[in-house]
Amino acid sequence: METTTYFKDCKTLNELKKVYKDLAMKHYPDRGGSTEIMQAINAEYSFTIRYPFFNFYDQSEEAKTDFFQFPEVIAKVISFDVQIELCGNWLWISGNTYKYRKELKAAGFFFAPEKCMWYYRPLEFKSSNRTAKSMDYIRARFGSDIVQPNSTKTLQGEEAAK
Repeated sequence: METTTYFKDCKTLNELKKVYKDLAMKHYPDRGGSTEIMQAINAEYSFTIRYPFFNFYDQSEEAKTDFFQFPEVIAKVISFDVQIELCGNWLWISGNTYKYRKELKAAGFFFAPEKCMWYYRPLEFKSSNRTAKSMDYIRARFGSDIVQPNSTKTLQGEEAAK
């Protein structure tokens, strides 16, 4: 889905959420709306909320640079003897992380005890989910790229040798 029908004029995430709520109130089948239209709205909303950076054309330069913090964050931990994995908009660190716990905390990572892994996410990508999901579920839903110490990732996930 490259173009939007219902959310084309939204410039921020808050605008997107407000428009979605208004559309849902109008088109929800229990309120006399169409199931097909509501399904189309839900599909477009789901896609747009998952990839907001690429759909909101009027973001400030500060918001754009905040979104792509991963090179700086990865640079802080790339020399550690751990596995770095990018799943959606979150970085996950696994392996023998105990000896690096102070450095990981200082770099902005949080420990997920149920996964025995550390994670980093930009503030705007805080999870609203209150039940723990397995890493297999997260990988299947958001994809997974392993960051190798001898390569850098481009925005499209391709590897480019240093």
